[in-house]
Amino acid sequence: MKVAIFSDIHGNISALEAVMEDLENEDIDKMYCLGDLVGYGPYPNEVIELIKEKEIETVMGNYDKGVGFNLDDCGCAYKTEEKEALGDKSLKWTKEEVTDENKEFLKSLKENIKFEVEGKKVLLVHGSPRKINQYLFFNHPDSSIKKMLEQYEADIMVTGHTHLPYVKKIDDKIVINDGSVGKQKPYHKSQKLFSTEPKYIILNIEKDSVNTEIRSVRYDYEKIAQDINNSELPDEFAEIIRGRNK
Repeated sequence: MKVAIFSDIHGNISALEAVMEDLENEDIDKMYCLGDLVGYGPYPNEVIELIKEKEIETVMGNYDKGVGFNLDDCGCAYKTEEKEALGDKSLKWTKEEVTDENKEFLKSLKENIKFEVEGKKVLLVHGSPRKINQYLFFNHPDSSIKKMLEQYEADIMVTGHTHLPYVKKIDDKIVINDGSVGKQKPYHKSQKLFSTEPKYIILNIEKDSVNTEIRSVRYDYEKIAQDINNSELPDEFAEIIRGRNK
């Protein structure tokens, strides 16, 4: 079985369209989304509508929860007061922008997705199976990940939320992060310039093997950056789209 998995689109419709176009050339059995359709980007409704149009099975992200339920907090765990203030502006703007119908869709998203292929149990989550906004970075302790996988009876777990893709094998278990479609992140805080390309994964599960390909796609990121500049969203988000770490 060959599946495409992506997440963290964050209102970036151009990046999502680029991923969809890239997948047209692939023999994919199914697509899955791990959430965070909205937030930071200027086209939350358009992203939701495309996900609905394609009937892509989707996990609820923390930002989807915040907007769908009209919460005062997106559960983003900002590290500075400046970033928290920017995040608050994003949440407020997005809640005002998203239609009531699309908020109902966000509220209906799944907590997780489970399926089995060739005897391997696959678990799809946004942050972790324990908490929607838990960050499972590459350096998260192996013992904790293994315990998590055993608790939730999964051989393969795919997660998002960190925006940093990786594949990690722990004994006979595998944990994968699918990166981010719409909002890239530097691998280290010292990086001033970083990738502008949407990231997603193709997961190919066969009887005797599990292969993961991390894909990058080029698109017109400057258009989305300009659209952010022309909106009431903070200009800082446009600089992130341009690959600049502010």
